[in-house]
Amino acid sequence: MKQKFEYKAEHFYLVLEMDLVAEQTDSGIILGSAEEMEMLQQGQTIGTIKSIGDTAFRHDRFGNVNPYKVGDKVCIKNYAGNDKRGGADKHGRPIGEHIRIVTDDEVLGKVEITEVTE
Repeated sequence: MKQKFEYKAEHFYLVLEMDLVAEQTDSGIILGSAEEMEMLQQGQTIGTIKSIGDTAFRHDRFGNVNPYKVGDKVCIKNYAGNDKRGGADKHGRPIGEHIRIVTDDEVLGKVEITEVTE
């Protein structure tokens, strides 16, 4: 039986769903083994906020104002936080979305994505 995990941020933590690292090029070239891709995924710095703790960004150094909301895409420090997966298969192996739990001071800023036509 598969399991799905739901992570909720508390205190000064945020839960992010990390963008996936491309596993192959548009022309179908595979970029690495599963282990190599997992290492690259751990270095990913762009993610979407899924949950914000109640005291996140509520410090003088942030002006006591939280500039972020659930759904914002943000950039975090390299290798920041704690990696989790969104679920487990019947053997307990991690599957699903890549989740990262970070502190408020590991968030560097918002990311705006614009479609560019070539």
